[in-house]
Amino acid sequence: MKNIFRLLMFVGLLSFSSCKDESGLNNVFDKPAEGGGLELTLPSESIVIDETTQWGEYKISWTDAIPPTEEYSIAGYKIMVLPVEQPTATPLKIELGPNARSYTFVLRDLYLYIFNNWNYLFGEAMELKVEVLADVTGGQFYYKPIRATQVLSVTPQDIPVRSFYIVGDANPRGAGADLGIEVGCVEQGYSDQLNQNTAVVLNPNSKFVLSLSKDAKFPCYMRKQKLNEGALVDGWEAVLVENEADAAKYEEFETLNPYQDQSLGEKNNYAVSMEYDQITRGAKVYIGRKCTSEAWAVGDAINRNWGPWVKFQWDYKFPDVVYLAQEFYNSAITGGEGAFKISDRDGNWGDWGRSWRPASGGANPMTDNRVVTQYGGDPKWKMPDGISGVYILALNNADLTIMMIPMP
Repeated sequence: MKNIFRLLMFVGLLSFSSCKDESGLNNVFDKPAEGGGLELTLPSESIVIDETTQWGEYKISWTDAIPPTEEYSIAGYKIMVLPVEQPTATPLKIELGPNARSYTFVLRDLYLYIFNNWNYLFGEAMELKVEVLADVTGGQFYYKPIRATQVLSVTPQDIPVRSFYIVGDANPRGAGADLGIEVGCVEQGYSDQLNQNTAVVLNPNSKFVLSLSKDAKFPCYMRKQKLNEGALVDGWEAVLVENEADAAKYEEFETLNPYQDQSLGEKNNYAVSMEYDQITRGAKVYIGRKCTSEAWAVGDAINRNWGPWVKFQWDYKFPDVVYLAQEFYNSAITGGEGAFKISDRDGNWGDWGRSWRPASGGANPMTDNRVVTQYGGDPKWKMPDGISGVYILALNNADLTIMMIPMP
């Protein structure tokens, strides 16, 4: 019986000792002495990552790891970075070949990894364990990786984004990153920020990105998917792209067709607006051809008589149009024409300026969306019989069209 028990113990030990520690970090069995020689060098013991330093580099280096005997060799090196006080957090891992003796971090990349994976406080130092592991291969025995460790103090500062830059072929000044057109911050809160440029002439049918830097294309925002926020909304969900490889997954923003010849105001003027969350780095981008002229409407279809004139509104979420949102009346209700017309001046002061008119007098604004600025006589749009109610009247000066959308 005693012999059987000894045999079972021997088989159990064989089975247990054959289990391989895949990570190589928790093997508790005695093995021949590990090799050595591996020493890790940091260029400094502490760094601060802020607006001015984020594009800097931090190069670590190490000496050759020496295998335990000639039967063994170094298969490769791994770099692992982890907060000292967060041992269960997800480490930053980098795998390198056997000939590697250094690695250079871009501080912004380290900042983004801290931002997305670890607990931190802006302005407070956190200790990071920086470790280089040399994987040992060959020979009869399994060896733990040879390792060298240093501690680095990192202080991440809040890096707010105050401006974006239009970079690409859409820029009339040129596609170079150093020629980018600023889209500045117009409103800013703790988290949400609105950046906007409403007076920027862009090349039609061209592309661009929204760069975070005034002298480099990356990092930048590119379009991910169209927003589904309503009929007039012309916007995109945007994604932050750090390099050319990531950029291949997404599309650049695009400008639209040229302005029609008869359109009023400055040709090919755009509004580029960006809702930006400084905490999540999420963004929505709205792009459209903003009319630089004011628009005013008058008519008994609008206020039951021919005055006063009513001003159109503009909203960055539907930049291609100016609009009126109100009740419209037909001739049966007004006892008159049930008509309206649009001018680029406030006619309340007697100056009618230039006008947008229907392609033919008495046109139904529900079905005939054509607009002209050169015409004879006094053509007006006329609400169809039996039709009245609350509508959005939208004027697109670039395409010379109108649209009436019923409101619930």
